[in-house]
Order: sequence, then structure tokens, then C-alpha cells
Amino acid sequence: KITIPANSIVDENNNNYTGNVKVYARHLNPTNEKLGAIMPGDLNATNEDGNPLALETYGMVVIELEDESGMPLEIRENAKIDLEIPIPAELLNDAPSEIPLWFFDLEKEEWLLSGSCDLVNGSYHCSVPSTGYWNCDIDLPAICLSGQVYNNDSTFAAYVQVIVED
Repeated sequence: KITIPANSIVDENNNNYTGNVKVYARHLNPTNEKLGAIMPGDLNATNEDGNPLALETYGMVVIELEDESGMPLEIRENAKIDLEIPIPAELLNDAPSEIPLWFFDLEKEEWLLSGSCDLVNGSYHCSVPSTGYWNCDIDLPAICLSGQVYNNDSTFAAYVQVIVED
């Protein structure tokens, strides 16, 4: 669920926008086997000390806004969009009551910590200051894993997807 307060949308020149708004939004289910193919980047981040982190997602959404002619719209400075991000039933028992909220920075191509969400009735509730990708994740220490993948005939395998799971 997305709630956009009145008088909180601006155009690309930061002028208040009052026309019809096209809202494009998608919930990215964290249990979807193809999540890695439809989300931006990977589930890696960096903590305040510059140490790498692995992220474990409990729910992700993407939101984009456009005017009637297809021009992008944004949230006015100091305004927020309220989100309710559902948690799949199979993750609910392990879901923390408060979880870090991450934003995907398209220019830096990484997840940045941007607040937290609270668990209420099976969904994470939070407020966000912009459109884009928002992700409810716990952070875990990252590991460095290296190796080589070979075909059955012992030749080096190139362009092979490797998935490492806990």
C-alpha cells in the first residue's frame, strides 16, 4: 500500500504539481526465485565504517511517478510517501519488529541505509522521501568466496550463473 499526501508532488523544476499522477509501483517478493534478475544491483551494502555487508531482504518495492505526458515527478522536499510492504507468510516468524530500510542509489549502484520500518500486522510500515527502490533488509557480515567453475569435460565454464545460498 502506498499513501501519497496531498500537495507533496513536484515536477522536474521543483514546482508543485496538481494534475493527474500516473503511479507505477511493484512489490518485489523476497521469496521469488528470480528476485536477483528483477531487482537492481545485488544485496550488498557498506556499513558506516566502510565494511561490506550482505543484505537479507524481507520485502522490496519500486515506485515511479509521472505526469499525464510521461514526464517524471518527485516527492517535494520534506514530504514523505507512506509504505506498507507485506511480508510473505514463510518469513513472518523470523521478521524483526524493526528492520533497516535501504534505498538503491542508481548513480552509485549500491544500497544505502535510509532509516527503518516497523512491523505492524504482517507488513513493514515506513515513510520514504523519494521514489525509487526501497528495501527492508537485515544486514549480515559479508564473506569473500572465490572459485572456478568447469564444464563436464573439464574446460572452464564462462558466463555461468552461480547462486550461493545459506
